[in-house]
Amino acid sequence: WRSVWSLKAILCYFWASHLFWRDRALALRCLHALLIVGAMAGIWGTIQQVFNFHPFGYRYLQGTGFLGGPMAFAGQMQILAMVAIAMFIARAYRSFQVIGNSRWTFLVIALTNILGLVFAGERSAWLGGLAGVLAIAALFSFRLMAKFAVGLALLGLISWFTVPLVHT
Repeated sequence: WRSVWSLKAILCYFWASHLFWRDRALALRCLHALLIVGAMAGIWGTIQQVFNFHPFGYRYLQGTGFLGGPMAFAGQMQILAMVAIAMFIARAYRSFQVIGNSRWTFLVIALTNILGLVFAGERSAWLGGLAGVLAIAALFSFRLMAKFAVGLALLGLISWFTVPLVHT
């Protein structure tokens, strides 16, 4: 019964879906706010991992301060990083009105979301992120996917030798 009762949170998704279908501008504003919050969580997660600073009583990364485990944070950062990458490739940042529609502003937001994924330290999230980046690039062109594959291989190699978290 407790498991069934916990499904009450799903009602929120139906309500949000209803609102977003009725007002596309609302969906866009919420997505922009979500990416900004994800960027802040990515910065906070980076600070926690780099400086081994975990003020919420957990010995592992808990970037947002209220999640119960590292995998939840990594999964959310994975999704936000993939959305940010897709929006950047598709140049959807032009509709980004919360801070401005500058390419460089959105690049910072996308990179900080990616930092959250990297410093979450979850191998399964990294693997999903790699597959997601390649799949997103493949949607645009095979050439872009090949460039991303080479870039990700180089990034992985450089990270192996420079970022202790990746090497561990």
